Formats: sequence, C-alpha cells, structure tokens
Amino acid sequence: MKLLTFSILAAPHSTLLLKTSIMQYRNFGKLNWKVSEIGYGMWGMAGWSGGEDKETEMALDRSVELGCNFFDTAYAYGAGKSENILANLLKRQSGKRLYTATKIPPKNHEWPSIKGSSIQDVFPAQHIIDYTERSLKNLGVETIDLQQFHVWEDAWSNEDEWKLAIEKLKKENVAVYAIEQTENSIMLNDFQPELNKKYALIFGNEVKGVNQKAINISDGVIEIPQLGSKHSLNISVTAGIVIWDLFQKM
Repeated sequence: MKLLTFSILAAPHSTLLLKTSIMQYRNFGKLNWKVSEIGYGMWGMAGWSGGEDKETEMALDRSVELGCNFFDTAYAYGAGKSENILANLLKRQSGKRLYTATKIPPKNHEWPSIKGSSIQDVFPAQHIIDYTERSLKNLGVETIDLQQFHVWEDAWSNEDEWKLAIEKLKKENVAVYAIEQTENSIMLNDFQPELNKKYALIFGNEVKGVNQKAINISDGVIEIPQLGSKHSLNISVTAGIVIWDLFQKM
C-alpha cells in the first residue's frame, strides 16, 4: 500500500490558504489510522532548496492546520537534518497524531541502486539496525510508523543477508511469514492475524519466488488463492493484496 506524497508550500499571504480543512483521509484497515490522502514529502527541507528554517516551520505547521498528518522524510535528506525538522514539528504539534515515515540510506551511497550489486554492500543487517536507531534518535520517537529501504533490487530477495534480519526479528517476538505457494501454506483468506502481535512479511521474485532458506526459518507461509492457469503475481500486486487483507482483519 502506497501513499502519494508531495510538498505543500504555503506562505502567510498565499491565496492557497484555506480557512477550513477539506483534507480527505484513508482508513488503514481496523487499526484506527486515519491517514491524510496528501502527505508531506520533506526532501527539500534539509537546506537543498534554499528555504529558511522559519519558512519551513510555517509551511509544516500550515499543512497540519489543513489536515495533513503523514510526513515522509529520510536520513539521507541532509544527513538527518530533515528528520530533526520533523522531530521539531512533532513537538510543536504534540496534541495531534502525526504519522512518520523515513528511509534507510544505502551503505554504498548509490542512488539509484546498481543492478548486480550485493545486498551485503547496500543493506547489511547491522547497517539496517544502526540507521534505524539513528532515525529514532533524530525523530525523537520510540517507534517509526513506516520504515523503508531508500533503494531496492528484486535480486536481493534471494540473498542470505535476509536470514540475519529474519532471525533478529524472531528474537524480538515478531512473527515472520513468507508469501509463497508451498505444500503446507495457509490460504490468505483463512489466515487470521492476532490483533496485538507484530508481523513481518517476506515477498519474493515474481518468477523465482521466496528463497527456500527464508521459507525454512519463517514461522509459516501464506498463499494467495488463485484460479486458472496463472500462478504468479507482480510483487507490487502481491504486497498490496496481502497487506490490505491483513489490515482489514486487524
């Protein structure tokens, strides 16, 4: 599930300023997350676009007044500066529920990712942990609502580095499920997630599927029911179907 994000630039005397909010919201399943359909992308707020701190604060505060509650940043936006800016917004608007999204930078500092590169060079397990902790500190929060990889290659889904991440998640009592077709898989329509339990989902390549090593150490396998001769789905379609179904059940 993706949210469209872009920057809202509002000046004190702008004709775009509204007296009342007409923001529309989307419900994240049954989690009571009412997320604004327009999110605030904070790429240009770390000194790259020539903006001043005061103008930045005014624009962010105005977006909240207009009903925006989803803010997307990244550690790479000014080496944490954009995350710090968002942290200050969270403090100023402490009475409102604002949702935070950030991204882990690639260790090799290559944007976009290079085809054929190894996940060990881009997102090794310890790098993921280290930058998640940095982002938590920069944002001044205990939990990041949405953590993302800043670049990606489908080939990485088959590399063994995932095993380290999965094992760490399991130690933290996170239930890990692979999305695949296997002998003992649970059909998605039959799977019932526990309300207060944390889940991690593993999606594989459209043709090759989830790596067998990842399946072997997962807590279970969930399968999307399919009729006819087609037995594979695009990764974006698969993720959308599974995540939406789980949110609806939670």
